[in-house]
Amino acid sequence: MRLLCLHGVYQNASSFAAKSSKIRDGISPHATMVYLSAPHKVSPKLIRGQNSRKMRPSAQVGMDHRAWWTPSRGPTIAHGANFESELEETWEIIREAVREEPCDGILGFSQGATLTSLMCTRQGIEATGFSPKLAIMIAGRSNQKLEEWYRHVDPTIRTLHLYGLKDKVNSAERCAQLAGYFGSSKQVLSYPRGHVVPDTPDVIARIHDFCQEQ
Repeated sequence: MRLLCLHGVYQNASSFAAKSSKIRDGISPHATMVYLSAPHKVSPKLIRGQNSRKMRPSAQVGMDHRAWWTPSRGPTIAHGANFESELEETWEIIREAVREEPCDGILGFSQGATLTSLMCTRQGIEATGFSPKLAIMIAGRSNQKLEEWYRHVDPTIRTLHLYGLKDKVNSAERCAQLAGYFGSSKQVLSYPRGHVVPDTPDVIARIHDFCQEQ
């Protein structure tokens, strides 16, 4: 089994591979994780350090910050804000990726989880030419600009939704709302942390079991 892995905003394929290494180890050799970098470069704003007047970057300096589309809210300096054209560029690289390396499912974190949710709809399947058998969404919320798409979620795709109860970026409520768009075959698991890729044995075991059910 091969999972197409979609990172969060301000990350890239390499950084997400590092953050999800325990998941990768936990599901191997049953599943292989294939990482893809988003096409759009974004630059985080500088934010003031806690208890300090100095400014510090909100993400690592020198990192290749990427996004599947420019965030409409949050600490970002936009490199273009045309959502529709940016999303089409994202669809293009996903189409190319699954042609070169066919995948069975998707695993996404944060903005990558939102993108994953769109790829589980009729419109997303048509846009990518890819119909996943399963999808794992970690700390993802719905895309409000494309809320209509969620009326056309493919009910045959099995989904696992994971979110942190202390998440300050995509709240547990927003993540649960996204899960609510999916059918009775969905599985939902919360973990007692914030906006991070979970790495505890219980969560990794759940992901492993979910993949093995295929």
